[in-house]
Amino acid sequence: MREIQVPTALRRNPLFLRLWISQFLAVAALYALNFAAVVAVAQTSLSTTQTGLVILSSMLPAFIGSLFAGVIVDRFERTRVLLLSHLVRALAGFFFWLSVGVLANDLGFLPIYILLVLSALFTQVAISAELALLPHYVEHPQLLRANSLLQVSMLAAEGLGVVAIGPVLARAAGAGTIGLISGGLTLGAALLVWRLPRVQMPAREKPAAPLEVVRSVGEDFQAGWQAILRDRVLRTVVAQFAFTSALLLMLLSMMPALAALYLGLEVTDVSLLMVPGGIGFGLGAYLIARIGDRYSRLRWISGGLMTLGAAIALIVALTQTQTGVRWPLLMGAIFAMGVALAMAIISARTVVQERPAPALRGRVIAAQLALASALSIFPIVIGGMLADRVGVPPVMLLLALLALGSGAAGLRLNQG
Repeated sequence: MREIQVPTALRRNPLFLRLWISQFLAVAALYALNFAAVVAVAQTSLSTTQTGLVILSSMLPAFIGSLFAGVIVDRFERTRVLLLSHLVRALAGFFFWLSVGVLANDLGFLPIYILLVLSALFTQVAISAELALLPHYVEHPQLLRANSLLQVSMLAAEGLGVVAIGPVLARAAGAGTIGLISGGLTLGAALLVWRLPRVQMPAREKPAAPLEVVRSVGEDFQAGWQAILRDRVLRTVVAQFAFTSALLLMLLSMMPALAALYLGLEVTDVSLLMVPGGIGFGLGAYLIARIGDRYSRLRWISGGLMTLGAAIALIVALTQTQTGVRWPLLMGAIFAMGVALAMAIISARTVVQERPAPALRGRVIAAQLALASALSIFPIVIGGMLADRVGVPPVMLLLALLALGSGAAGLRLNQG
């Protein structure tokens, strides 16, 4: 298999453009389908327990899938793995349409839960495959810029699925129709991946006995974590990425209470507070794409975390004041949080693509995703309980101090 030749400029790189567009279509389809599942179950059952099971059907399998995704991505040719993941999720969308329209009468919500589990499992495989493939299709000097574009378009696709495709189709044609559209979009993503050239995978000695197969898979599973633990920079970046993911979820879970109890807003107005953050993230991604190579990746991540901590601390201070500049400062702090998150997340994703050996890249990426998923359970279970007991501002102040400390530790490592 010959080495893949790619153009230097991203806008003239058809391989990157296909991967980019396929990711956008698949992410929009995924979030539209998840929205449709919540609507279908909530409208039929009016049960918070059943709706909670919908969310759990996506979250828990995502964590389990991330544990094994890296082994799959590094054992098999990566474009075929990504293609298979898209095809399975496209079928899940089509069967969701059948589940809502036909099977629900006899089997209740069980088919929907099963389809969400399958979709979540193969989504983790797809994410690991996409991130592992990117360095094959992009020149190294363009890798940071490519990650910036993928991250921004992923957020745009999430918004398109949840804000546009899902609600519009649910009102116009019912939740089941969203499954058809989701399946079609994911099938389009699969066709784009099908046109990508195959990548050269390292030769592997095939185990002769079933016991050797099990042992080989176990060694593959451990290899990604061992690569992280042996590399001081990689270990720090993976920990910072996981912390940032957990911190972001904790902040999102506390935003409704913060708005209603401390800012005098309606809970329904919380989405307005997200707008400056989204704009800030887009600007931060542009900043990273333009000047990201002027400083080390670790400096960008650590600077982002320290900026994030300072912005959270400012928001806490603003909850205790009624001055005339309160709202402009609040919007500015949320904007700064968006910029900081872009600095940290995009740079961290680039590090886990650059530092591992190509043969280990999928397992390292999957290990990072698994750790982030595991830590994300903490804010959902513990964060709300802690905020209810001591109040939102003290918990946010603690998060601010942790972000500042994590950023300072990263800067110290960068200087060392």
